[in-house]
Amino acid sequence: MPPQTFVPAGSALPPLPPVNPTAGGPEGTFTEVAKQIFARLNERKYLLLQRALLAVWPGLVTLAVAYAFWGNAVANEDAGAELIWASVQARPMEGWIVGALVVLSAVYGALANAVLSIERLVWVDSFFDGKNLTPRESLRVARRLFPSAVRLWLWSFGRYWLAPLAFLVLAPIVLLFAGYAGAFDGLFVAIAILGAFVAFAVWSYFLTVKTRNLWFLFLDHHDGERADTAAIPAELDRINRETKTKEFLKYIGSTVGVDSFAGLVKMVAQLGAQASGASRVLDRTVLGQGVKMYGQAVAAQAQSFARTIAAYVFYRAACQRLGLGQKINERVYALARE
Repeated sequence: MPPQTFVPAGSALPPLPPVNPTAGGPEGTFTEVAKQIFARLNERKYLLLQRALLAVWPGLVTLAVAYAFWGNAVANEDAGAELIWASVQARPMEGWIVGALVVLSAVYGALANAVLSIERLVWVDSFFDGKNLTPRESLRVARRLFPSAVRLWLWSFGRYWLAPLAFLVLAPIVLLFAGYAGAFDGLFVAIAILGAFVAFAVWSYFLTVKTRNLWFLFLDHHDGERADTAAIPAELDRINRETKTKEFLKYIGSTVGVDSFAGLVKMVAQLGAQASGASRVLDRTVLGQGVKMYGQAVAAQAQSFARTIAAYVFYRAACQRLGLGQKINERVYALARE
């Protein structure tokens, strides 16, 4: 089946040309990744601001309530904790209210960020599929996909992550018991436990890279109710084999580039704030803490979106080289109208 090309409605950029499976093509290059990242971020910049606010507004409300109770002691890292503790001892109800709000905002934030991460997948997939979804429609699709995404996360956890986590938990316990029983000396046990943590970190990174295309396949194999987990592993392995050499290194380089650029922007902003004296004001006031909370949420949304775009460009290149073409799953887009 030859690759197919679709023109996204209202897009500022034409779609990427199809890849020649034998001669290569413009996709899967750092230039193409950078162009797509900046173009898509520019298209969604205001929506990213809105979505960040959607994720953190309970935290901002919690901060405002804490300020109403305890004033700028909330933002005072030096003496604030002592002042707050004294106030809570005098008026325990304030502590219970803020504590409940902290728990609720944390749970809400986790769920909201999970839904928004699905929506970012939908944004990228819909652009290359030529589907011009409105913000309301993309959020509706993400909400409808959330239950099946949880099922896929549980399935992938059991298939890919359960074994390394079990190793991380059991290896130190076994080593400690062996050391206690005198089978090994203390230095060997300490080095072996450190090695177990290093092995887990390396294994985790390998699995993260191995499953980087899992959520794109989730969208491609979704039937409107759930994803076909029977078909995903074989196709995931097939795509990974296609991208395990040059494309793999390009993907690693692009994600490192995105993270490095995000870190550089953050560092420049911090240095600028320190040089102007604004950081001292922000750090000492609740308003400043709220601005920082929101700014961090925006940065996290943008960084995640950029990483998703980079991964999708290489995923699409691999699919086209394998002759799979651009898959358009109409059953997913139908969720926007249900």
